[in-house]
Amino acid sequence: MAKSIQILSTKILSPVQKQELTKAGIEIIEADFITTENKPFELKNLNESLIFTSQNAVRSVLSNPKSEDLKSKNVYCVGLKTKILLSENGFNVVAYTGYAADLAEIITLIYGNESYTFFSGNLRRDTLPEALKENGIKFNEIQVYETKLTPQKIKTPVDAIMFFSPSAIESYLKENKIKNETCFCIGTTTSSALEGITKNIVIADQPTIEDVIEEVIAEYKLPMLFHSGHSGFGSGVRGGGGLRLEYSNPMHLDDVAKDFPDCPIIIAHPSWPWQDEALSVAMHKPNVYIDLSGWSPKYFPKQLIQYANTLLKNRMLFGTDFPLITPERWMKDFEEAGLLE
Repeated sequence: MAKSIQILSTKILSPVQKQELTKAGIEIIEADFITTENKPFELKNLNESLIFTSQNAVRSVLSNPKSEDLKSKNVYCVGLKTKILLSENGFNVVAYTGYAADLAEIITLIYGNESYTFFSGNLRRDTLPEALKENGIKFNEIQVYETKLTPQKIKTPVDAIMFFSPSAIESYLKENKIKNETCFCIGTTTSSALEGITKNIVIADQPTIEDVIEEVIAEYKLPMLFHSGHSGFGSGVRGGGGLRLEYSNPMHLDDVAKDFPDCPIIIAHPSWPWQDEALSVAMHKPNVYIDLSGWSPKYFPKQLIQYANTLLKNRMLFGTDFPLITPERWMKDFEEAGLLE
């Protein structure tokens, strides 16, 4: 039996994030190498616009009773998830980027006439404030959260390490050494902290945890499986149980298949109401497969049966979704649906 891949995550992943790795056959060791906590602060001497470079800063500001007063101001931020958190809480996000250096460039080139208040943490990088100073842009800074290093010895050998911040690298190196492990980094700011330590670095295309996970799976050529189409979970429940069906449109996987052409990608289940999109992606990207589980074959759309019998016959995967559908029932309906063996 092939040796399983063991990877250390330097932060505790969400159940959904961890599931993507375990489904790919990767064993996860998790430990928080940094912790963050809100700091007491006053909302005073604020400038006309606001800057956030992390979700931690947003959460801390939201905990302040006067945070409602800030929602009339323009906001500039780093990170898609930071932007989403701000927007969901009623802030007006004018621009966001993946990195602080890019945000500094946009501010200096386009919004240089505004003044800014920068909400930061105690271990923030100098990139943004230095760029603002060099370009004569008026700003002040309020520290709203504190990051603390939590070093710990990892005794289990691992094949790779996932790093999500320069601070986590600093913390890890206090009790451990990097030898031959592959280091997966959330972005260039994090990877720069490994200069002179290792060259065995993989940087995510976008600075998100999910992109780091995708890089891990792609590096080891492991299959990625994505559920698609209508979901029975949340059906008929108030607000659909919080699920957004648009994210199960298989056309979203076209970008994934492009970015990871050597990684098998499985579109799980017939993708109603987006069956044509699933077939198009599989026709266009040879690393994409369609899984037939979850539906009785007698309910398959005609175009799915057509392509399963012809152009995509070698990229259709058998499955029943047992115990929801038994293998006996699925095979009986298969024989009657016009599918060729």
